[in-house]
Amino acid sequence: MNFRLLGKAVAVLLTTAVVSCSKEVVAEDEPAKEPNSTLNIRTRVGEETAGGTGAEVSYPVNVYVFGTDGKCCKYAQIGEGDTEISIELLEGTYEVYAIAGADASSYALPAQAGATKKSIVALTGEAHSDLMAAGNVVVLSDGGENTLTLALQRKVMLLQSIVINNVPSSVKAVSVTIAPLYENLCIDGSYGEAQGPQEISLSNEGGTKTWRSAGSEYLMPPANANVTITVNMTDDTGKLSSYSYTSAEELQANYKINIEGTYTERLGVQLSGTIIGAEWDGERNISFDFDESGSTVTPGGGGSTGVDGGDGDQPGVSTEAPQPGTFYQDKYYVLKSETEGGVTEVTLMTTDEATVLSGTVTDQEAVRSAVDGAIAQMTSASGIAGWRLPTQEEMEYVLANFKEIQDNLLDNSFTRLSATNAFYFLTAGDGRISSYTFNGDGWLSDTLDEETRLRAFTTLTFRP
Repeated sequence: MNFRLLGKAVAVLLTTAVVSCSKEVVAEDEPAKEPNSTLNIRTRVGEETAGGTGAEVSYPVNVYVFGTDGKCCKYAQIGEGDTEISIELLEGTYEVYAIAGADASSYALPAQAGATKKSIVALTGEAHSDLMAAGNVVVLSDGGENTLTLALQRKVMLLQSIVINNVPSSVKAVSVTIAPLYENLCIDGSYGEAQGPQEISLSNEGGTKTWRSAGSEYLMPPANANVTITVNMTDDTGKLSSYSYTSAEELQANYKINIEGTYTERLGVQLSGTIIGAEWDGERNISFDFDESGSTVTPGGGGSTGVDGGDGDQPGVSTEAPQPGTFYQDKYYVLKSETEGGVTEVTLMTTDEATVLSGTVTDQEAVRSAVDGAIAQMTSASGIAGWRLPTQEEMEYVLANFKEIQDNLLDNSFTRLSATNAFYFLTAGDGRISSYTFNGDGWLSDTLDEETRLRAFTTLTFRP
């Protein structure tokens, strides 16, 4: 037998078999699926951000779309002249996030490849822009077209002005430091972990004793509930003197801030500060003085009279504070009332309640967006600003007075609080939204679902 010829024949057969199998495998590979659904994305300013004054969207709007695998599958940008964008996607469930006001010339925008919901939109320019953010979940059907409107929420404060008066002529430089502030924003609208001080240099006003900031400046909100404001003065010998104040009031995104201080020879610096929401989030006035001996808060600063509604003045209402257990405007339950120095703080609770989720939701930004929208809707006719989620301390107060509150609600034909369903509240420190149940000693949970109830709270300040 010719073994050489037999070997060649076997080799040919093996090669043919391999090629044949290879062709069969290639033939059986499925082609990549083509997008079969259209997602149209529009943006608007959230109701609580707009404040009824026609606030505008910040451009450009950077849109990131994430699939159920957590990967960013699409990135698109809405320009100032555009009303919406259309994205072709496969049917399925997607998380859509928008960061508005972040231009590539001032921010390092995450690339689509490798982007996660916690990717940082980092500032590369000198100052922040009017940053806004939004997020939502959308489900697309095969062959369908879905229009998603994202309600943007402002994520920065606006420092309108800093003025320091009566500065000695020996002082050659003045600055104000605010700390700690967040430094960056994530794609999902949360804040990055980095935090630090923001120093604003002031300029002397025409040879007078007044030093003033150059103009408005957007700042990230404080990373802690209490922010420290420090006035720094450097004299002509190079000696630096600083005066600090820790604010008892929490500064938040979507507020305008004005700070004014006066230097006195013996006491140091006295500052009065005003946080103004205006067309942003209402109006809140705070005043404070500080010097070398310490800090004191002046209740009801700014010299205004009447009643402040949580974060906004309420003109044209009685200055007589309502009593606990009654109903303000015959609608809102007066939970408690505290008077100090002639100023009365009244906490209100809505008599209406709502459920805002469908299914269990763990994403905090999605919950926050749904809750904020529901609060705005259920309190839109109140004429009172500053509606918010209750604190844990307020929930514990409700639990301690549960029977009395229930009886008052029932006697006035309002919906009583459930003793078994959980209610939304804002945890201290980390600012997460959690749930609280009024049974036993009070039950706290991170579970937020379609059974979680919403009641909004606010605080009114009554002055003589």
